[in-house]
Amino acid sequence: MSNKISLTKTEALILKREPFEETDYLYTILTKNWGKLIVRAHGARKNTSKLKGFLEPLNYGNVILTNNPGRKILVNIEVVDPFLNIHSNLEKLLTAIFFAEVIDQLVLAEETDLELWQLAINAWRFLDQSPTDFSFKDSLKIQKIFLIRILEVLGYGQPSSPEKIFYELTGKNILYFNLTFPD
Repeated sequence: MSNKISLTKTEALILKREPFEETDYLYTILTKNWGKLIVRAHGARKNTSKLKGFLEPLNYGNVILTNNPGRKILVNIEVVDPFLNIHSNLEKLLTAIFFAEVIDQLVLAEETDLELWQLAINAWRFLDQSPTDFSFKDSLKIQKIFLIRILEVLGYGQPSSPEKIFYELTGKNILYFNLTFPD
């Protein structure tokens, strides 16, 4: 019997992270090959971690994971695109967070879906390449379009009320990011 750990590489979008134990993070990622996964990154919270600056939510890259049964361990990442234009515009950033939250809420773990993968990566790229004067009206419109498209990809047709379908599936009301400031 071999004690070797098998490693595998895939493209991934980092959707979110949560602290786990003393020095680790749990990451929710959407991968091209396995769909949505929750993976552990050992020591990623340490200041000396080689992964610390690369494992940021909303980044896109090639990840190396252990291929063992049970929870996969994120061993390394090569960032392909940090989507800097998204991070430099609050409306774009909130829209990308919305995309990540919708994927996290609606997509089941470990179900490969290349159409979903393409929708997600294209949404991030579109957002990153959109004009710098991206407004909150643009954000609200794109969030609604994304919700409709993801429901279509997941097999719910073209719903007349995507918010109602989202509620029926998750038990949560959809929260579009709408930044308005008092005068």
